[in-house]
Amino acid sequence: LRQKEVPEFNFFLEDKNIDQKIEEVYDRIRERADSQGLVTFTALLDKRTPLEMANCFIPLLFLVNRGKVNAWQEEWFGEIFISLLNRKE
Repeated sequence: LRQKEVPEFNFFLEDKNIDQKIEEVYDRIRERADSQGLVTFTALLDKRTPLEMANCFIPLLFLVNRGKVNAWQEEWFGEIFISLLNRKE
């Protein structure tokens, strides 16, 4: 049998409390959403580095799971659209 070399994968998130990071991303969504409560994922990013994307995307998944926002993609690897579900908060 041939053995495959397994690449090392290091992934670091910002050193913050996850609940704090979720709230920061939610605040950013509310600030940058249009009058219909819509915003794109890339509009949430100040820099488009892989680390910043991960540090925004993971809290976004928590927000979707908690029913605060809805997120979808219309094409593979395309833009991610985000809508606020309860805009009265």
